[in-house]
This record gives sequence, structure tokens and C-alpha cells, in this order.
Amino acid sequence: MKKTKNVSIKFILMIKICLLAFVPTFIYVFIKKSSYLTIIDKVYIKRTDLSYLEYVSFLSVIFFIFAVLGYYLFIENKAKLTVISEKRAIIIAGFVALILRVILANLVNGHTFDIGWFTTWSTKVSRNFTEFYVSKGFADYPPLYMYVLFVIGKLNSLSFLSKYYILVIKLPAIISDLGASYLVYRVAKKYSSIEISAFIALFYLFNPATIINSCLWGQVDSVFTILIVLAIYFIVQEKLKLSSVMFALSVLMKPQGIVFLPVMFFELVRRKKIKNFGVAILTGLIVTFIVIFPFNAGRNLLWILELYKKTITEYPYITMNAFNLYFLFKGNFLEHSKILFMVSYHSIGMIFIVLTTLFSWFIYYKGNKEKYSFLSALIQIVGVFTLSVGMHERYLYPAVIISIFSFIYLKDKRFFILSIGFSITSYINTHTVLYDVLGGNISKVLFDRIGMLTAVLNIILIIFMIKISIDNILMRKKIINN
Repeated sequence: MKKTKNVSIKFILMIKICLLAFVPTFIYVFIKKSSYLTIIDKVYIKRTDLSYLEYVSFLSVIFFIFAVLGYYLFIENKAKLTVISEKRAIIIAGFVALILRVILANLVNGHTFDIGWFTTWSTKVSRNFTEFYVSKGFADYPPLYMYVLFVIGKLNSLSFLSKYYILVIKLPAIISDLGASYLVYRVAKKYSSIEISAFIALFYLFNPATIINSCLWGQVDSVFTILIVLAIYFIVQEKLKLSSVMFALSVLMKPQGIVFLPVMFFELVRRKKIKNFGVAILTGLIVTFIVIFPFNAGRNLLWILELYKKTITEYPYITMNAFNLYFLFKGNFLEHSKILFMVSYHSIGMIFIVLTTLFSWFIYYKGNKEKYSFLSALIQIVGVFTLSVGMHERYLYPAVIISIFSFIYLKDKRFFILSIGFSITSYINTHTVLYDVLGGNISKVLFDRIGMLTAVLNIILIIFMIKISIDNILMRKKIINN
């Protein structure tokens, strides 16, 4: 009899357990809105209270407990499982994750300001695409995501979809979550056992840090993150042109993409060919021109630089609810021009950016292989978030999946521990801010205590990351010498 390609029965069992864990969510929604006439109306609700966060937080604690148990079972002890259909497992996991996200996306409208601006921009860009950046109104996002908002705005004109407009706004991020999880699984299968691959893919798929960002807050960090992951992945695959395309798109998506550009520079230097520099720069410029040209409206192409300058200097604060080093110094929403030890916070932040970049370059140089690109990217985002100024609460988000890919390529299980750690701190940071914005009325004392504790955890994590990075280089040197 022909054998089919398989994964573990316990893998499927894990998925069913995840589904059962969220059954109370279905029941809760139906009971609270029992006056609705149809099931679809019971799912598509808009709640104004905050009780959902208590339930989500409870499930998040359970998730992280199971994540630690899964780590010891599959990664530490390399548990082996019996097999069933891989295709069915992927379909079930994706379906459960999608349904879960659709339900959660409708439990709350999202972050007031972000959803409000996405709604305004989608309407505006769908009505007058080419004039979007020259017409009156606030717009600090680069052009790439305006293409997505254009489609969303057009969809909103369809009467049967207008009722679910908030869900449509959140869909690109939700789809990116699912796509990123599948990418984790497909890449991990090449380097790890089916059990480990399935576990880490499920870990990301049902991760509270990803769910709260895309489904509850309504942000698009997952769209940005998958562009960054693909850019670095193509470096590992030695496809520099495709990597250049993705890096360009990431910067055209969010200015934070600039944080990761040094990784491409490190690889170009490692290859020691001027031609590669030219190809990468030319590719990036062509992609940039294609994306921004429709918005040009007869202006000089340099208008895009003014937009980035405006966006980057828009929030001149030490930290904006980011639970990092400066939160410990009570720098939340204080101007970064303030002085600490005769030096401005802004200058201190810039010094740390330089030091972070030099350290990530050192690690890449000593590693001397493409697979170290994910580690360098991890150092970049964690170092900049924790040690630089002007950070928002969500900026650590990419560290979760980049840690996973560092684990996949470098086979150091401590990177997965880092991913669990960054998931926890990212979730706490995002949850606390969202709860407060939606009217949770968190006292300043409690907010500061949560922030300081999370900041300490982030500092411990960055120290741990530095140790792991150095250990990997020393191990490589030892292998070469032997």
C-alpha cells in the first residue's frame, strides 16, 4: 500500500485542543448577544466593554505555559510521535487559526487612532488615488500600504461588506499571520524534525503577541514583518535581487524597515563584489520608483524623502509606551532633547544604534555565512527597541518570528527560549497600552509598575541574546579549529 506523507497524531490532537480551548469564546459571544437573530450576527459584534481582554489574558497565560511544556517535550527531549496526513493537519490548523482570528477581530473595533486613520485613509485613497499625498489631511504612512487600503476602500463600497468593515481592515494582517506561520513550517521542515517544525509553527500561529496585534489592536505589523522575514530569507537562499525587492518594500511599508537594512549591507560586504552593491541599489531604486510614482502628482520625486523626514521626526519622545531601558528612567512621552549625564537622550539613543549595528556586524562577520543574517536582524531590532529612543510599544514585534528563524538556521534551542520571552514582553506591552487606550483606566502607578517590570525582562532578554550570539561565534571558531 502506498504510504502518504504524514505528521503526528498528537500534532492533530494539539490542534483540536487549541480549538476546544477557544470553544468558551464562541459560547461567550453567543450568550452575551443572544438577542441577535442569526449566528452570523452573533459572530460579527462590536463590543465596547473590556471584559474580552481578561479572557484573552487568561488564555494567553495558558498558552505560554503550554509553550514552555512544548519546548521541553519537543525541543529538549525530542519527543517522537506517530503519523497522520500532513495536508489535513495544515488545513485544520489554518482553519482553526482563521476562525479564531475572525471572532477575536470582531470583539473590539481596535485601537481608536490606528483604526480611525486606516478607515479615513482607505476612503480617501479609494476616491482619489494619485492625489492622496497632496490633498488635505494627515498621512504619515509610506505609500506601499496605501495600495492595500485602496482595495479595502473599494470593498467598503459594496453594501454587503460595509457591515464588516473593521474586519476587512484587519484581514491583511490576519492573512500575513497565517502566511508567516506556514513559512515557518515549510522552512523548519528542511532543518528539523516534523515534530519540532509543527510545534514552532503552531507556537507562532496561536501566539498571543501576534493575535493581539493584528486581531484586537488592528495594526499591520505582521504585514511589515513578513516582508522583513522574506528579505532575510532570500539572503539565506543567496537571492540578493529578491532580497533587495523585499527590503525596499519593507521600507516603503514602514520606516522601521531601515533598522534591518544593515543586514543586507553586511552580506554585500561579505561577498566583496562591487557589482552586488550596484545590483542591490538599482533594484531597490526601481522598486521604490514603481511604488511611489503613481502618488507623484507632478511633483519632484524627492517628496518621498520629506514624507520620511516628517514621519521620523513626528514623535520627538524618549519612549512612547515602549517598555524599554528608558521607561526605567521615567522617560515615557518626555522629549528626547532632555539631558542625562550631560548628554541628550537623543544622542544616547543614536550612540546605542551605532553600537548595536557594530555588534551585529561583528557577529555576521565572524559567522561568515548567510544563515547568520537572521541573528544579525534579531540583534538589530532588539538592540534598537531596547536601547534607542523614539520607540513605540509594538516595535519589538518582529523579534518573535526572527528568533524562531534564528533557531531554525543556527540550531541553538536558546533562540526559541528568546522567542517565548519576546512573545511575553511584546504581549504585555501591547495588551497594557491597548487596555488603557480603550478606557481600562489603568492607574499611572500600575501602568508604570507593569512597564518597569517588562522593561527589566527585556533588558534580561537582550543580555541573554548577546551571550547566545557570542557563544555561537565561539562555537563556530572551535569547530573550525578542530
